[in-house]
Amino acid sequence: MKSSLRNALIFALAATALHMPAAHAQWRLGIGPEYFDWKEDTTPRQVTEKGPLLSGWAEYTQRRDAGLVGAYRGRLYGGQVEYEGSLLLSPNVPVSGNTRISGMTHEGQLRRRFDVHGMRSVDLVAGAGIDIWLRELSARQKERYVIGFARFGVETEARGQGWMAGIGLKYPFYTHENAHLEDIGFDRNPVFKPGREISPYAHVGYQFADPVSIVLYLDSFKFSQSPSQEATYLPLNQTGSYYQPASTLYRIGLKLMYQFR
Repeated sequence: MKSSLRNALIFALAATALHMPAAHAQWRLGIGPEYFDWKEDTTPRQVTEKGPLLSGWAEYTQRRDAGLVGAYRGRLYGGQVEYEGSLLLSPNVPVSGNTRISGMTHEGQLRRRFDVHGMRSVDLVAGAGIDIWLRELSARQKERYVIGFARFGVETEARGQGWMAGIGLKYPFYTHENAHLEDIGFDRNPVFKPGREISPYAHVGYQFADPVSIVLYLDSFKFSQSPSQEATYLPLNQTGSYYQPASTLYRIGLKLMYQFR
C-alpha cells in the first residue's frame, strides 16, 4: 500500500482515537439488503453487474452534544450478481453469467457537531477509509480492488425519535486493481490504476423509539479509464494493451440498525 494511503488512514484513525472517550461511546450494529450496480464503459458491449448483496454494519460515534466528534464506520458485504458483457480477448462475443462479490469497508471520521436547540444535531463530516472488494467472475478469473477514499458531507439526526439524513461527496484518492491476469494465461500481472473521480452519497432514515432505526442509503464510486498495460496471452502468443475501462459503482441499500447506549 502506498505511503499516501497509509499516511491518510493513520491520520484519520489517530484523529478519531483522540476524540473517542470509551465511556461516552455509542455503538450501532445493523444488517440489510443492498442492490449492487457496476458498469464498465466498453465497446461494442457494455459490461454490467447487477444484483443483491447482504451487508452487515458496525458504527461507533462519540456521544457529544457539540464540538469535535470522532466516529468509525465499518461493514462487511457479499453476494452473487448477474454479469452481462463480453470475452476479454474477443469483445464481440457476448457473455452472460454470475459474479460473486465480497468485501469490507473501514472508515475513520472526524465531525464538527452543532446543536440545534437541543432537538437535533448537525454534523460537518470529514472521513478517510479503505474499501476492499473481490469480483470472482469464474473459478479462475477474479479481480481485487483496494480503494482509499475521502468523504466530505453534512449530516443531521434528531435527539431521540425522529428523522435523520445526510449528503456529500466521495473521492477515491488511491486506486489499485489486481486483475490476476497470470491466472488466466498471461505472461505477467500488471497492476491497474483506475482514474479518480468525485461521486455522491446520501442517506435518509428514521430513529424509532430506542433502540431501532431504519436507513435508506445511496453510495457510489466513479473511476475514469486506467493507463494501459502491455501483456501477452501465452496460449495464443498474442500481445496487446489492456486497461480498466471507465467504471461506475452504485450501491442502494436499506439497513436496520440497533443502538447500544
